[in-house]
Amino acid sequence: GPAFVPYLAAGDPDPEASAAYVEALVRGGADVVELGLPFSDPVADGPTIQGAVRRALEAGMTPERFFEFVEELDVDVPLVCMTYYNLVYQYGEGHGPEAFVARAAEAGIDGFVIPDLPAEEADPLRAACDRHDRDLIFIVAPTTRGERLERMMELTSGYVYVQARLGTSGARGDVSDQ
Repeated sequence: GPAFVPYLAAGDPDPEASAAYVEALVRGGADVVELGLPFSDPVADGPTIQGAVRRALEAGMTPERFFEFVEELDVDVPLVCMTYYNLVYQYGEGHGPEAFVARAAEAGIDGFVIPDLPAEEADPLRAACDRHDRDLIFIVAPTTRGERLERMMELTSGYVYVQARLGTSGARGDVSDQ
């Protein structure tokens, strides 16, 4: 069924305030919290999240600081990392998702939403998630159909992120009639 899964960019406006926001979301009934790991080129995000990402980066958020931030949280709901695949792939000594997923699991991340990772290219991340018992969550758009939808559903664990409308994230002045 439906769940309350709020998102916040970790480190916005600074790590201390961000941690207080996560704890408030949990007290307010969040079933899962999506923590955005800021990336310098957030192409799938609208102006609101781009602003949050910029502030978090300016406050010093990095992948390692993100993991430390997660380790310092004292919450009892699953935490999901939403970020871009470049950060996942480039983390650690070698290239590929293994080091990132291992460190995230150690820190307390339960799953991942990677908006720019096509299902057709997700097998290495899926395998790393399986090795570390983490979820991989795909975003299903209103236009996702056929074999692509089937492939995403085969790879998805945890929950399915159902995108309510096309386009980037963020505030809108109207609601789609679709």
